[in-house]
Amino acid sequence: MDKTTLETFIAICEYASFSKAADKLHLTQPAISKRLNTLENKFNTQLIDRLGKTASPTQSGEVLLRHAKQLLLLMDECETAVNNLDTSISGTLHLGISHHIALHRLPVILQRFSTTYPEVKLDLQFISSTEALPKIQKAELELALATLPTTPSDNSQASYLTIWQDPLCIAVKSDHALAKLNDERSLNTNDLFDYTTLLPNTHDATRQIIDQTLNLPAKHHIIEANTFEGIRMLTRIGLGFSVLPRTLLDKTLRALTLNIKTPKRQLGVIHHQSRTLSNASRAFLRVLENHSA
Repeated sequence: MDKTTLETFIAICEYASFSKAADKLHLTQPAISKRLNTLENKFNTQLIDRLGKTASPTQSGEVLLRHAKQLLLLMDECETAVNNLDTSISGTLHLGISHHIALHRLPVILQRFSTTYPEVKLDLQFISSTEALPKIQKAELELALATLPTTPSDNSQASYLTIWQDPLCIAVKSDHALAKLNDERSLNTNDLFDYTTLLPNTHDATRQIIDQTLNLPAKHHIIEANTFEGIRMLTRIGLGFSVLPRTLLDKTLRALTLNIKTPKRQLGVIHHQSRTLSNASRAFLRVLENHSA
């Protein structure tokens, strides 16, 4: 019962599909079935019920699934601990990155890291900030770069390290009606409510920060976009006001002056408290901290 067989079994259970598990693991469906057959022969019992195109664990499969996840974590811990005895910086670094950080914060850092540590193979996953913690908890990622939660959960078993302070601002097109009104006086939130709001989707970590600040009316008109680049484009053409990182402002946009405290967010690194970091992860954290300093 090796690591790859357990990973295959877990993938089938999590995706409830042989084809989706095959895609995830970059294998053919016959290869997936062969690995499962090996596991079922070892335990002499059926582990997966095949109900049409849906795959679900049997009672025996449910028991194995719980232990298989723990076994994989122990295997990873063992591998990392042994590899860390070697002072060389090599191996694979499983790194999750939010889209905003990937585009606007990380290119120079990744270039510096890959140049300094050419023996490290980067496994990059582009994720939303809300996906970061679950993937860290499942050990799918070793490190995640994302928007950090304003109130971290005490039982998440996650460590948070702030790398960047990222102030936000209320932004509009330079010739928008709100910009003209702001020339005359400071605005309050009620002044905003007559105009469409351009925001990240409701599941976005930054959206939660924005909602706490603006307290928009329930029936207020909102247009949502998946990325800040999309929101900036909609703001540039004058569809409404948005809340953007100040780093994304340009001459076509204007930050409004309001009589409220402007929201800000923290960008940084998330990793599991109980997981031993590999030499590659430690090296990456050093590069990040040196850059932010």
